[in-house]
Amino acid sequence: MPPEHAPHVDKEFADQEDVYEHTGRPAVKAALSARHCCIFAYGQTGSGKTHTMLGTPATPGISPRIVDEIFSELDSMAVKNGVTYSIEISFMEIYNERVKDLFSDDPLSPSSAGSGSLMRKKSKKSIKVFEDANNEYRDLKVRNSPSVGVYVEGLKRLGKEQGIRNAEDVKKVMRSGMEHRATAETNMNATSSRSHAIFQICVRSKNEVKGIQRYANINLVDLAGSERINLSGAEGTRLVEATRINLSLSTLRRVIDILIENYQRKKNDPKLVPPYRDSTLTWILSESLGGNSVTMMIATVSPFEGNREDTVNTLRYAFKAKSIINTVRVNEERSNVVVSAMTREIELLRMKLEEAAADPEAAENINNEINALEGMTKSNAEKTLEEQNAIREQLEMLQRAHEEAEAVKRELNDLQSQNVEEGLENAKVEKELVEKTLASKMAEAEKQRAVVRKYEEALEKERKVRQELEDKKEVVRKREELFRQEVMLVKRKQFALAFQKAFARAGQTSEI
Repeated sequence: MPPEHAPHVDKEFADQEDVYEHTGRPAVKAALSARHCCIFAYGQTGSGKTHTMLGTPATPGISPRIVDEIFSELDSMAVKNGVTYSIEISFMEIYNERVKDLFSDDPLSPSSAGSGSLMRKKSKKSIKVFEDANNEYRDLKVRNSPSVGVYVEGLKRLGKEQGIRNAEDVKKVMRSGMEHRATAETNMNATSSRSHAIFQICVRSKNEVKGIQRYANINLVDLAGSERINLSGAEGTRLVEATRINLSLSTLRRVIDILIENYQRKKNDPKLVPPYRDSTLTWILSESLGGNSVTMMIATVSPFEGNREDTVNTLRYAFKAKSIINTVRVNEERSNVVVSAMTREIELLRMKLEEAAADPEAAENINNEINALEGMTKSNAEKTLEEQNAIREQLEMLQRAHEEAEAVKRELNDLQSQNVEEGLENAKVEKELVEKTLASKMAEAEKQRAVVRKYEEALEKERKVRQELEDKKEVVRKREELFRQEVMLVKRKQFALAFQKAFARAGQTSEI
């Protein structure tokens, strides 16, 4: 972390401004210098991920602050540098491993934009999910192209032509998208996000004089929180959602582990392949996790004592993720615009030269400028041609690799289709074998259950016999006790009778 972003030591808790200074502002600087960047909030459900990324009108989060600063910076840079800038935005969610566009057909309309906080409230147990073509949203496919990389096919990208002209327009469509995000109530969170949300800002700049086009993507990711089923009380649809969320987050952790292991390996050791394709989330963010991107993780934790284990796990993975080092490069393209611009400049200077023919000194200066521009034009044209040839060769190599991969895929499909009958027959034989084995196991289990039943019956009989013996012993003991009492009674009577006789004799003797 740069010194200027060192943590504050005079505060017990960080506020939204502190979080933005450590994450959002560096991301804006990276994007304006044509470097991809990504910020994602990671933590258990209810720990404040959505609040950190979006915030409220009183305390805006990272996303609206980034939007405000980008437009402010672009306005000032356009005036200083004479460079034209453009911004495009897109908003998607990953719900049950399916990608959905969160922008409606007219996101800037008052009915779509909503009002108030980006953190919206929904009714109890409410959820909005669009699953078929008859609804407002449809499932989108994640594709991979040799020239573009991983992208979402059919995802809406809104720019100036669609009415996005300032920061307020962007925040307006952001609110519109959040109104359509899947949420539901659980025991741990009243407005639990049931999907991963990715808000992407694409910043493009064009310098016609130098013939340079630059671009950068900012991915702002609000992950759904991991949750324990026994604590959240998820069941039915909520249970399916929680299972998919936990699986995608487990894949994210495995990807991070493998990226760390690859970094720790020696230079000549073979590298492991991260399982990006095992989850839609990691597949879309593959470039951000281990490629050309400045990536920052915000670890959100809960102060509740019962969440101690989840807090420790979150901090452990955040600490491990710091070991990943991405190779970030400036994303720029050179075009023939520079040659045409310099050619126009030369023509203008020639016209000035003709007009200044009466002034030898001015004519000489203009002639020198023309010669310098012609040299720069020739040099830039050669450089542009070389870069275009190199790019063309790379694209051809990628295209050939893509065609070879498609050919291998077709061969595999052919082999699978040829072996499908054999596979079905083998499956049938295996099924019969399994059924026979299962039947024999069930028969054996039934025999064992019969033996157990007999053993239990014998134990029950033995218990009854023992109980009868105990009852008889108790009767005998009572009889013995009665007999002892009767004997004692007889002895007492005999003693009393003997005492009376002795007393009678003593009386008679005294009389005499």
